[in-house]
Amino acid sequence: TVAFEMAKQLNDRGFTIDKLILLDTLPPLLASNIESTIDTADEQNIWQLTQQAIATVCDQSRAQFAHFPDEIRQPFERILTRQLDFGNSYRSTPVDTDIYLLITQQYDEAIFKNWQSLARNKLEQIRLPVDRSSVLDSNQVSTVANVVSKILEIDTKAP
Repeated sequence: TVAFEMAKQLNDRGFTIDKLILLDTLPPLLASNIESTIDTADEQNIWQLTQQAIATVCDQSRAQFAHFPDEIRQPFERILTRQLDFGNSYRSTPVDTDIYLLITQQYDEAIFKNWQSLARNKLEQIRLPVDRSSVLDSNQVSTVANVVSKILEIDTKAP
């Protein structure tokens, strides 16, 4: 979300952002003055799927930190709560850039559907053959790097 907003602000100031690559990024809600390309029933379904995805991520994160002492776990949970509150209150407008949305295996693509209303140019959703918890494991990094390299048109075979 931060990368999207940065690209939007740079774009609004006259800079050209060719490509924005996002990994499992839930779309922000549209500003109230922007018309959605998604019908109301789809929007409600997407909202429910998004809430389920957020709850799952929170539960997984809390489970990973459950064995930590309170002085570590409690600040983490406060930050996570603030991040979710921010995400639920942030509203945006479309951006003039190509958006590449990398999606890991456990998410339903429907929760990312609102990106259509935020991308004025190209929107490409790319399903990664990894799950969210292993996406940056050493044996998966090359898989993700190859996808990103293709998007950026970088020759990974160069010396």
